[in-house]
Amino acid sequence: MADVRIREYGLTRWRPWPMPLPQEPGLDQAPIALSGASAQSAAFASTTALIAIEADADFHFAVGSDPEATTEMQKRYANVVYHLDVKPGDNIAVIAAA
Repeated sequence: MADVRIREYGLTRWRPWPMPLPQEPGLDQAPIALSGASAQSAAFASTTALIAIEADADFHFAVGSDPEATTEMQKRYANVVYHLDVKPGDNIAVIAAA
């Protein structure tokens, strides 16, 4: 079974130059099992401004206060780390690509 892994980073850990890169270590969430149904992460910490997300298989995602991912949403590819600007308290929902 494929998993989605999420690491959270706080805004105060960003290095401003030459580009904003988060400083390790970040806060790792428990992996989310990727399936044909939408599954949500835990809520992002109150200090989270950026996440890194990576999965073992292609997936679609949605971000928000109570998101539900569908296969009509943005697709991301397996084994690539993506960085997303997020709001504290929000979640990310993922679903396996069809």
